[in-house]
Amino acid sequence: MDFLLGVGRSTGAADLKEKTERAKKVLEKTESDAEILNKLEVEGDDDPLYKQVLRGEAVKRMAVPAVAATTEHALQDFTDLLDKNPRSMKRFVNAYGVERALRTIEGTNVGLDQLARWTIVLLRWPIMAGLLRSDPKLVDKIGSDPGYTVPENARSLFTDDEIKQVIAGTKRAHGKPLDADAIRQCCGNFTSTSGQP
Repeated sequence: MDFLLGVGRSTGAADLKEKTERAKKVLEKTESDAEILNKLEVEGDDDPLYKQVLRGEAVKRMAVPAVAATTEHALQDFTDLLDKNPRSMKRFVNAYGVERALRTIEGTNVGLDQLARWTIVLLRWPIMAGLLRSDPKLVDKIGSDPGYTVPENARSLFTDDEIKQVIAGTKRAHGKPLDADAIRQCCGNFTSTSGQP
């Protein structure tokens, strides 16, 4: 707070610089999103400023070309769940990068597999994404008629085979199915534990 208010400016700036250098050192040898997220989990400092600096440096590290290439390679496992057009993979990679950066800055360390599939839902079915963001428990209704719990114009989405495949995953590399807890994590601070925005 002193740093933000300009009180004790010289020690605040020096402290911030020290924390930034420390965060860079912690992350310097990481080569993938998973390694970066692991460092965020195990770096056990109770200093909130350091944690925020570390998350900011983590986002920067994720943008380093070698790390980004590793992420893009891992995301190729999800191409069977994308629209069948040439631009869909690039849109997916870009949208995933934004979602990953947001969740990292917030301090939500959701796995690549679930965040990737959530990103596909956001891109392909924004109405479904909005419904699930508002009430993550609706994911349990996918594969059946949700009845009057959702607006009439969105009911057919719940029985759409492609949405079911994205939610459940179609191969082992897709990881565990998206459930209400995973959707809450993927939405970050936009959804509370009660499901209300």
